[in-house]
Amino acid sequence: MHDAVSRILGFDLVMNLAMGLSLGRALKQPQDHPEGYVDYWQQAIWQAQSAGILASMMPRGERPIFGLAYLGGLLHNFGYLVLAQVFPPHFKLVCRSLEANPHLDSSMIEHYLLGVTREQIAAELMQNWGMPDEVCLAIRNQKNPGYDGPHAVYSKLLWLSRQLLTKRGVALGAGEEVSDAFYESLGLNREKVEAQFDELVGNKDSIMAMAGMMNQ
Repeated sequence: MHDAVSRILGFDLVMNLAMGLSLGRALKQPQDHPEGYVDYWQQAIWQAQSAGILASMMPRGERPIFGLAYLGGLLHNFGYLVLAQVFPPHFKLVCRSLEANPHLDSSMIEHYLLGVTREQIAAELMQNWGMPDEVCLAIRNQKNPGYDGPHAVYSKLLWLSRQLLTKRGVALGAGEEVSDAFYESLGLNREKVEAQFDELVGNKDSIMAMAGMMNQ
């Protein structure tokens, strides 16, 4: 066990993984959700795996810390759980609005109905809990591909992951086109990334199995 942690996964990744799992289990999953919704742990595992893949494909010297990229993906939708638990009537309204407007991103609907988004709520909580700035900023700015502030690479990886997964039928919300310039800004080869994500989604049974373990 010690060798597996220290040599293969690394202590930082294991600690971040444990932290993400603990936070995700601290709140109950909502019974209500938009039609076609991918449940919380499926989304978490998809985004964590994807962020890790993209981080590993970036040029050496420019790569973000793998464990923090993975943790950002694992907690990217934590605000969803907070909305459901703390604001149940508003959460139901958001769910119905998402069903009626599948072409709109959840952040637009939440800002219109509530004046705040799940990403903003989660980022504030993470900051108050002393989570790393990389994770807080990744969660806050994951829907803004133009963000170019501190630790922007983490939020850009989450945004790109979402687009690549949505394009392949993983229901994570409304998708957007990704320009070649965006790939170049991260030092990523578009064709290699596309092939890697084809393989990832092709092995979706392993993602579903991991998500099922988290739900237990």
